[in-house]
Amino acid sequence: MIPGDPIVWRKNLPDATKDKVYDFFMNYGKTPEEKTVLERLGWAPFRPSSDLQLVPIRQLTLFKEMQSIKDNKGLSEKEKVSKTSALKAQLDDLDRLTAALGAMTSVNKVVQ
Repeated sequence: MIPGDPIVWRKNLPDATKDKVYDFFMNYGKTPEEKTVLERLGWAPFRPSSDLQLVPIRQLTLFKEMQSIKDNKGLSEKEKVSKTSALKAQLDDLDRLTAALGAMTSVNKVVQ
């Protein structure tokens, strides 16, 4: 689900540092020497990414939380409905986001 070996950083990393790291990875792998290094690792040049690649993990986490609440014998039906409805709303938002991203990907493939 998640591309292999993603490069991640803390959200509170200074913007100047983020820019330097990003520029390095986006420009690495253009020279023959750099391409050789990447090939030896079984890698290709780096591609841009974002937190959007983590949406499936967020969906799985929410689904797991919902199941845990539904299986909790210590909660009343009313409590279960209350707790799961908030999670369901978040899951629905992520489902819409996934559908929109899928549509954008399909359009990009057609345009290319």
